[in-house]
Amino acid sequence: MNANQQEQEFKWLEAAKTYEQEIELKDEQDLTVPELWERVGACYGMASRQAQDLE
Repeated sequence: MNANQQEQEFKWLEAAKTYEQEIELKDEQDLTVPELWERVGACYGMASRQAQDLE
């Protein structure tokens, strides 16, 4: 499953980890890396606001 699908299913932590894996595979000079880090931050932000089951 790719990160976009995980985001659509509100699986924020999984999406962030997938984006981080994509970053590891790219050259640090790749112009898409900053955009991926932005998505990582957004996913962690959404995960922090997501309700958790207390049971």
